[in-house]
Amino acid sequence: MRRAGLLGLVMPLVLVSGCTGSSGPPPPAGSGSPSAPDLTASATQTRFDESTGAIRAGVTNHGDRAVSVTSATLVWPGFAWPEVETDPTPVLTGQTAAFLIQPGRADCTAAPARPQVRARVDGAEVLLPLVLGEPGLLGRLRASACAGQALAGVADVSLTIGSRVVTRDGAPYFAGHVDVRRVPGSREGVSVVGVLGSVLFDVLPAEAGALPAVLGAAALRVPVLVGPTRRCDPHARGQASQPFLFAVFTRLAGAPEHRTITVPSAAEQRRLNALMDRACG
Repeated sequence: MRRAGLLGLVMPLVLVSGCTGSSGPPPPAGSGSPSAPDLTASATQTRFDESTGAIRAGVTNHGDRAVSVTSATLVWPGFAWPEVETDPTPVLTGQTAAFLIQPGRADCTAAPARPQVRARVDGAEVLLPLVLGEPGLLGRLRASACAGQALAGVADVSLTIGSRVVTRDGAPYFAGHVDVRRVPGSREGVSVVGVLGSVLFDVLPAEAGALPAVLGAAALRVPVLVGPTRRCDPHARGQASQPFLFAVFTRLAGAPEHRTITVPSAAEQRRLNALMDRACG
């Protein structure tokens, strides 16, 4: 039962990476030992993990005997990576030892390198090439993390959704605001250039022409409206994977746009759901 749960966790990345496809035999483990088990490693990031940054990875057994994978980590210089303890239940042929790993602080000066997985298999350390479900995934995550680290040195960004209901074009919204507070001692320019909601909820500037808005010496407040998109069909309401994944787009002087993911509090989510029920009748 424990192994079945792990298979459910890693199945998307196995299908995406093609570890079980018919394009030829999988590459051998990278330990160089003639008796090394036949393993591959793959990883992806699902939409459910965007708000946390976590990556779903796994080591798949293609050999003719069961193996035990007790720990694993990613090896790639763009991030600091923790060592993850995995389920020690034997991994049968065709099964995957799945694990969830959270990248540490980004190293924004590291040289490019091929990603790998280092795993402890049957008590021995093996190094495996990592197949990514999305080419360039780690580079994209590092670019975003480095932009976020640069922003954190200049300002803090947050989204607050109030309880006051206002109407625009006959639709109800909650009045809210984006706050940008300067880090003491910072001088770099930063501006809010956009906001974005989800399939079910809009996040809009409260006033036309309000964006971009530039942070001054201490703080910036940008009024916004947050409310249902009027997608009232059961498919949209039942299948939306990230209904409360909102974003604030900022730009440091001379840098590209950066997306700051914001997730409403539990109380704000309840208010938004109630407002959607009201709007949908």
